[in-house]
Amino acid sequence: MSLCVSPAIAGPPARLVQSDPMAAAAAHLGLLGYAVVPIVAPEAVNALALAYTNALATLPEFRQENVALPDFRYAKTGFGALGTSSSIHNRFVRQLRALALVRALPLFAALRQVEADPKVRGTDVRPATRRLESIIDRMCVRYPGTAPTAEMWHRDLTPPSGDEAEADDTIYGGWINCDPTGRMQYFSCIAGSHLFNPVDLGNVGGDWTRVDPAAHAAASHDGFAAFDRKASAEFTTLKNVTLSPGKDPNETRRMQTARLRANYNVAYERVVVPPGHMLIFYQDLIHEVVSKRVAEDTPSQRLFTGWRLTRSAQTFRYQRNIFGDMSLPYIKSGQAITMYSTMNFTNPESLVKWSHTSIVEELETYRMPSTGEMIVPRDHMKSVAAIRAIRGINVEEHAFPDYTDAERALYAPNTTWRLGEHAQYRLSLDAPQAVDPAIAGGQWVDLVPDDLSGEEEDDSSDSGMDLEMEAAGGQGTADSPYILIDSDEEVY
Repeated sequence: MSLCVSPAIAGPPARLVQSDPMAAAAAHLGLLGYAVVPIVAPEAVNALALAYTNALATLPEFRQENVALPDFRYAKTGFGALGTSSSIHNRFVRQLRALALVRALPLFAALRQVEADPKVRGTDVRPATRRLESIIDRMCVRYPGTAPTAEMWHRDLTPPSGDEAEADDTIYGGWINCDPTGRMQYFSCIAGSHLFNPVDLGNVGGDWTRVDPAAHAAASHDGFAAFDRKASAEFTTLKNVTLSPGKDPNETRRMQTARLRANYNVAYERVVVPPGHMLIFYQDLIHEVVSKRVAEDTPSQRLFTGWRLTRSAQTFRYQRNIFGDMSLPYIKSGQAITMYSTMNFTNPESLVKWSHTSIVEELETYRMPSTGEMIVPRDHMKSVAAIRAIRGINVEEHAFPDYTDAERALYAPNTTWRLGEHAQYRLSLDAPQAVDPAIAGGQWVDLVPDDLSGEEEDDSSDSGMDLEMEAAGGQGTADSPYILIDSDEEVY
């Protein structure tokens, strides 16, 4: 296992990379603001992509019989994020989030120590005893020839809650590349920018203190903290000079780039996220959304992810009370999950055509105010429980099992978890090395319990390492999209 460190910023020492790759990945994340970790073994990448596609076919809000039609889309926007409750709560994505916890656990265990180190954080240290929580986010499908709308350089920030216990929360974004082998995805960012406050980039002295998320979010719009044109121009210049060195004759631009590098110790990075890998980044890392068209002839797939380190024992406020009826959460920036954007109303004919092709008739209940005649689905979709009650819509029950208490624990701040059909796998943030003997090494494992009727382990052990090897055998199939895990992978 190896670690790819930015050549522009000093990364973890080589001895750390060789002795403890996940600790090195944590140092990489803490210093540069991002890390990429493997989720599945190379031989399971195509199985993961197929399982993702098959999971889409179980979503009851869509006219699955039209999936091959050119106007069919699981998402109306170019960004491609789905807006249905079923896309949040289907069995496949729940399994994949559980697997992501398994793979990320050693990294976050080490990251707690990194964030408590004043040599890295200065005065902005965070407690080393914080709990970890998985934050729910959306499936995303981008179709051939489409592209997301470009977003200027920004930070994704969570608006402040006012809860003192959440004052030193750290929240991370990212996604899992669920494309087949060979289809890379990319993240465009200013590495190291989570460690400084670029309020005034004209200040040559720089400011090494980390930006206050509460103040920054309060001044932003819905958790989207964009920068002014001057700052954005400097970030873009840094990007262009990095990608095309020596091709810009403009002396002013070269001086801007040199000043950014010298005074802020940042570098532009075009981060590669290979299939079967997960990107994790500080949500206050400066990044952009690039409007790049999908060149391949099949859709591109990803699952957005989120993580939270916190002193609080309370579930993240945007995903409370959603598990009983399987309703929509808010995303971590505080924004509602919608089926389409207000911009889509500027072309009502296109919106209606998409609706009639893609959405089941029973959910087309909203009359567009511009005409009073064109009917489309509401932008905020019903819960899975509510859709189950609508006559004419078929909900495959096996694809949406009820959440157990053990599974809900993934989506609440904890330091220990139980996974597996009978909750037989115990994970500990304080002893993450216990993960590998139990559920790694090439075993097919069902990580989401269907019930807790099995006999529980004895909790008397305090080490968290007395784990039983009872992984399910067999192969992953469309009906049983288990994920092949292998611990001998590279960390980027």
